[in-house]
Amino acid sequence: MPRYILFSLCIFSALSSCGKKLYQAALPVAPALSSAEELLASYVWKESSVIAYKLLSGDTLVYNISKQFGNTDKDDLSIFREDGTFLFEEGQTKHTPQSAQKYYTGTWQLRTDEKELILKTTHGSDTYQILQLDSSQMVLKLFVKNEKNIYYYQLTYIPIAKSAYCEQKELLAKNSIYTPADQQPQYPGGYKKLLAFLRKKQQYPPEARKKGIEGKVVVQFVVSPEGVPGQFRVVESLGYGCDEAVLQTCQSMGRWQPGKLAGVPVPVQVTLPIVFKL
Repeated sequence: MPRYILFSLCIFSALSSCGKKLYQAALPVAPALSSAEELLASYVWKESSVIAYKLLSGDTLVYNISKQFGNTDKDDLSIFREDGTFLFEEGQTKHTPQSAQKYYTGTWQLRTDEKELILKTTHGSDTYQILQLDSSQMVLKLFVKNEKNIYYYQLTYIPIAKSAYCEQKELLAKNSIYTPADQQPQYPGGYKKLLAFLRKKQQYPPEARKKGIEGKVVVQFVVSPEGVPGQFRVVESLGYGCDEAVLQTCQSMGRWQPGKLAGVPVPVQVTLPIVFKL
């Protein structure tokens, strides 16, 4: 009985054997950052609360500084640029003509398994412990010691806007096709489910079967950031109706799990060879 065999499923670049190949884009590629660095650089962070903890012998006093200062601290902003520099903006409510400065800049760095944030300025260096860092908020802890007491601040920030770096990253992802990406697209259920789908849907064209045609059809398509396959084209033809049969089958596929680059869904090119064998 006539049958077909799925030869292989792979995602590869025909032009490069290693690294990422970028198509349809002339945008600059952002520097590679870790996941925690990505979070810091992707948002404009607004200070939402400051709490001071004074450590005494056998006790701890707590001062909610954010309540003490009222609205004057509520528009402090911090921007961590992808090049390792940062900008701290005090905000309009605090700034007065008598203020020493409205903002200051410096460099930032994560260390100790990304559990510490180091901020350096011309005035010195501060080390913050990272208690929480995700897309909902950032919580930092800063120890301070004077001649009499040891205390620390707990500072909470919330993301209020996407940074220029984040917007560039999203634009690059939207207008580029990657092959390969960090995380490849996957058919729901994986390779076995895709194989089962093809076995069920793929038909052996009558003309090819009548003439005893055997061989391989290679089709390429792009899985969008939403997981929708499209832009189908045959890159290795067999003829006798086999090309059309493969395209028809592939076009009936549902959504895939999209590929990702640096954690962001991106369009990824998939190459799918299918062998016809009597």
